[in-house]
Amino acid sequence: MQEIDSIYTFYLFIKDAIRVTGRIFDRQLPGIQKRTMFESMPYDEFTKSHAIALSELDNLVVLSLFAAFERSLRNNLSDKLDVLKTICPKNLGNGIYNLTNAEIERWRIEEIFSLFDFMVVTVPIIVSSDAVAWIVL
Repeated sequence: MQEIDSIYTFYLFIKDAIRVTGRIFDRQLPGIQKRTMFESMPYDEFTKSHAIALSELDNLVVLSLFAAFERSLRNNLSDKLDVLKTICPKNLGNGIYNLTNAEIERWRIEEIFSLFDFMVVTVPIIVSSDAVAWIVL
């Protein structure tokens, strides 16, 4: 959870920094713009790049948060594999553990999610006479 909190905190920090940069450019404060990539940039180009930067930052934080979630999920599953080390003979248990633990990194996220299907309940809802939607509870 700490990793997710720090990702979000840094996201807010960078987003605010980008907004401040936009305000500096809007107010045309050339002393602050010196020795930056914005020094000779036309206003229209900056405005477009600024909007793209904010959008890309949002995309990057979503990717980063999902990667942190996926890493946490894999670590949690890996911890559950420790029970394999109790298999006798020990060499067999350790071998099965090592193979399975190494393979977990290759599992597709959809496969991992499917492990939890037993916990998901879906209920059909009739939207119209010829359409049905499913709600996940």
